[in-house]
Amino acid sequence: MNDSEVSNSTDIDLQAPSIDEDALLKELQALWQPHHEQSLRVRYQTGQVLNERLGTPEKRQPYGQTIIQRVATELKIDKSDISRMRRFAAKYESFEDFHTSEPTVKTWTEVRTLLTNKKSSERTPGSRAIYGVLRSVQSSTNTIRNGLQSTDSNVKKLREALNELYQVAHTELDFQMENLETRVENE
Repeated sequence: MNDSEVSNSTDIDLQAPSIDEDALLKELQALWQPHHEQSLRVRYQTGQVLNERLGTPEKRQPYGQTIIQRVATELKIDKSDISRMRRFAAKYESFEDFHTSEPTVKTWTEVRTLLTNKKSSERTPGSRAIYGVLRSVQSSTNTIRNGLQSTDSNVKKLREALNELYQVAHTELDFQMENLETRVENE
C-alpha cells in the first residue's frame, strides 16, 4: 500500500449532515407543547388542592409547613416549587382564566418568572435584602445559642464582624441600639 492509497482509505467526511433546522424545531415543538400544557395544568391543580386543604398561600400555618415539606419530599418536588404552585392557583380563578390572562405564557419556567416578577414588584425596594439579613441574623443567633463555645478561635473575628454590622446598620439604616452589656447584666 503506497501513501496515496493510505490517505484515500482514511478520508472521512467531516461535514455535518444537512438538516432542515426549522422542520426539526417544528417537530420538537409539536412533541413538547402538549407536555408543557399538561405540566402547567398539573401544577395548577396541585396548588388548588393544597390551597383548598391548607388555606391561602399567604397564611402561614405551622402545621401546614410540615405538610408542605412532606408533599415536596413525597412528590420529589422542591418545596419552593410547591409554594409557587399554590401562588399560581391562588392568582387565577381557573386554569382557563390563566390562559386568558397570560396567553403567551406556555411553560412552568415562564409561570415561575411571572410569579416572581409580580411578587417582586409588590415589595418595597430593599425589603428582600433586609429580609435576607434578618434571616441570617436569626440563624446566627440560634447557632450561637445552641453551643458555639467562647473558646473558639474565631470569636474575636465574630465580635469584629458584629461590630462592623452594627456600624453599617447605624450609618445606612439609622439603626440605634441601647448599651446591650448593661441590659444583659441587669437581666
